Formats: sequence, C-alpha cells, structure tokens
Amino acid sequence: MAIPGSGAISLNQFHVEAGGSNNSQCSLNDSDIRGLIGKGSGATMSFNEWYGASAIVWSTTLTTGQTSNKSGTVTGFDRQVVGSLSDETVDFQNNRICLDLHHQSTGNKVVFRVEAGGGGNTGFTTMTVGSTTYQRTDASFFSGNSGQGLWEWSSGNPFSGTMNIVFT
Repeated sequence: MAIPGSGAISLNQFHVEAGGSNNSQCSLNDSDIRGLIGKGSGATMSFNEWYGASAIVWSTTLTTGQTSNKSGTVTGFDRQVVGSLSDETVDFQNNRICLDLHHQSTGNKVVFRVEAGGGGNTGFTTMTVGSTTYQRTDASFFSGNSGQGLWEWSSGNPFSGTMNIVFT
C-alpha cells in the first residue's frame, strides 16, 4: 500500500508495510523495516526517508489471454502465445524477462517463470494476482539447466480480464 508521500507517518505504518501485524511491537532497526529504505543495521535514519516507501518489489498489469496446448488450457500470460504484461522486466530477478504468468488446467497450477540468468528462489515474499495472494514459500521452485526460474502453486484459476499483479 506504500507509505504516504507527505504528512504525518508512523512507525506502525512502516511495520505494516513491511509485513508486520498492525500495532504489534517493532523498532526502526528491525531488518524488515530497514529494508523498506535499504538501510543497514544501526544506520542513522530519519522518518522523512520513509515517505513513499513500499514493500512492492515488482508490479505489472496483466491482460489475460487463453489458449490450449499440451499443458491443457493456459489462461493468463505466456510470452510466446497469449496475454500481455505492461512491464515484462522482473526487477527483483536481476531485470530478467517474465516468460510465463498463467494458470495451467493440466495439474491445476499457477506458473510464474523468468528467463535464464541467475536470481534463484529469492527476491519476493508474496505474489498477488488480482485478489489472490500466493506465498513464495508455498511454491515448488525449479531452476533448469538453462538457469530459468520457475515457481508453481497448486491452485484454481485466478486470471481474468485485465488485472494487477504485485510482488512484495
């Protein structure tokens, strides 16, 4: 949701943006809070550095497409075949290109795949497709010989129309 760009802001807002529970104990030196503005442990900080800070590591708008192939019905975005993304460059994966972000009817799974080039199973905590949120730790992760990153979640189809995709 991002910290407001002006006006009064609070430590609780930083904590919630970083994924903490509302009104729970925290400090400016907590690693998740410092991470919002890229500060190291014990660094000097000022509240005005948090204006506009966000836990979002990449977001894009997906226009859903659909096709049938050896994977059954594919709904969402497949760079070679269907759908489109407003931004295909995955910031948290060393600016690698998103190749797939779709649902496959065979296996009833949601797939997120990026091109080869390192990055591994890191860089994000959650992927939100419309109103459905997926935890990275719940995904099966594969890194093929080519170095592509592939995450799969067992799930029904969350893709329809034009929708926001947000990674935190």
